[in-house]
Amino acid sequence: MLEDMLEAFRRTIEIYQSYNGSSSYLVIFLIAVFYLWFTERDKSLKVIMAYLSASVFVLFFCPFFSYLAMRYFLDLETYYRFLWLLPTGAAVSLAVIRLIDRVTSKAGKLIAGVCCALLIIANGSLIYKNPSVTKAENVYHLPQEVINVAEELIIEDTWVRAVVPSELVQFIRQYEGYITMPYGREMLIDRWEMNHDLYLAMEAETVHAEYVTILCRENQVDYIVLRKISSVSGDFEQFGFVKIAETEMYDIYMDEESLVYEQRMNRKG
Repeated sequence: MLEDMLEAFRRTIEIYQSYNGSSSYLVIFLIAVFYLWFTERDKSLKVIMAYLSASVFVLFFCPFFSYLAMRYFLDLETYYRFLWLLPTGAAVSLAVIRLIDRVTSKAGKLIAGVCCALLIIANGSLIYKNPSVTKAENVYHLPQEVINVAEELIIEDTWVRAVVPSELVQFIRQYEGYITMPYGREMLIDRWEMNHDLYLAMEAETVHAEYVTILCRENQVDYIVLRKISSVSGDFEQFGFVKIAETEMYDIYMDEESLVYEQRMNRKG
């Protein structure tokens, strides 16, 4: 038990370091909590911003609590979310406001405000430099090809099942909830070590049409969305999946034996 608690504490430190990254935001937050603890006069704010924040922070590092949390209701992948309970931005903002309010001269207020702002800015980074942030292509803030593909799969008010390439997996259902899949985002997280035969078959260097169609029927899949650049062994149409549409980057096949095949072929538009 003691060894398990020590191991949980060690992992907590690692999680904290990863969560904090190279910034000092949590240090700034703790300074703000300390300041509000001794200076805040509004009792309700003091309870939330100081007492509650300090309690959450202490509880996060408590070996016994982290051991129980990781073992029973959280895990190593999600324990960091406990820190989401901290009102970091609100507490720091309140502390800065209270600090500036205590300065009497206008020049002093300006200097204090600028110094606090520079301190916060220095500990951050420009979000638009993140390679994951790109200019929105449409009002849905999704890649346009996702929408183009989804529109070909949709049958009004009808559940359909599709397999799509990995780059579409985490987006397709954001546009249309009636589209379901035999696998999801869990396939994209390497450390989760999740596998699915159909996903592996779709992402193989050579996509074997017969094998993929067999797996699709086992998983009751209506649609196959395939990259146009994929190397394919065999012909999907030979095994009952006919090409019904295409976009700039993808070919879309549908099972002729699907219960919604006639609906899709007869739909308007």
